[in-house]
This record gives sequence, C-alpha cells and structure tokens, in this order.
Amino acid sequence: MTISGIGHEKADRFGEAIISICRQQTRSTPAAMDDDAQPATANPEATRSTTQSGALLSAEDAEQKRIANKERSLRKQRNLASYNEAQKNLDAELRAWRKAHAAELEVPPFHLLADSLLHEIVLACPVSLAELNQIPGMGPTRIQKYGNAISAICTQVHLDQSQN
Repeated sequence: MTISGIGHEKADRFGEAIISICRQQTRSTPAAMDDDAQPATANPEATRSTTQSGALLSAEDAEQKRIANKERSLRKQRNLASYNEAQKNLDAELRAWRKAHAAELEVPPFHLLADSLLHEIVLACPVSLAELNQIPGMGPTRIQKYGNAISAICTQVHLDQSQN
C-alpha cells in the first residue's frame, strides 16, 4: 500500500509506529480490528502521538501538550470573564481581524499576534500608534505592519462604546 507523502524512508522509519497508533485507535472498536491484530501496548511506539508537523511525541510529551492547551484555554476564559462589555467587543473585533488577515497571508493567526498580546491590547485599548508602542511585545515591525489596523479597531470600538 502507498500513502501520499510517505516514502520508503519514512515507511521504514515510522511505519510500525503509525500502524501501532492506528491499532490503538481502532482498539476502542473491536469489530474494526483484524483477528491477528496485536494490542497497541505490545509496541512501545504505540504510546506516541503526532504534532501538526508530523513529528512523533512521547506519551509524556503529548500529555504535557494537552495540559498546556487546557491551561491556555482556561487563561482565555478567565481573561474573557474579567473583561467589561467594551473589552469583550474589542477582543472579538481584534480576533476577527487577526483571523481574516492571517487567512489572507496564509499563516496561522498566532503568527500575527499571540493571544497574550491580544489580551494586553484589549486591556490598553490603544487608539494611537504611540499608545500601541507602550505595549510589551508590540515592536516596531508589528506596529509598522499592523499598528494602523489595530488602533483603528480600538478607536472604532471606543467610539461605539461612548455612543452607547
């Protein structure tokens, strides 16, 4: 069997691990397993997971990554819970802009602005480039690339809030 993107070298190097992962996934549905399939724990590679780049992670690394993702999610929830209505609107507007702009550039949204940096922007609500420059992480390059858009969004949300 051939799989697009898996050449002979990768098949030789990772084939058993991939098969073990597949067996581990199908283990929860016994009807899907062949009669001669061995339990996934028979192979030490079975306790591995893959990253987006395809690199193998140990079970411990995969668990640490899962915990980090959960902590990131909880931080985001805490941030949103602590925001007032204007800050929630600003956060939503900035995230929508970041997502759209990242799609145009064909990069992940966090490449433009990390969530932690978005949080700092939401708290500061900078309406000028000078104010934006005061936020840690907003260096000259980011300000040059995204400063006008960010300050325009902050200004618009600030105006919308003052009209209400």
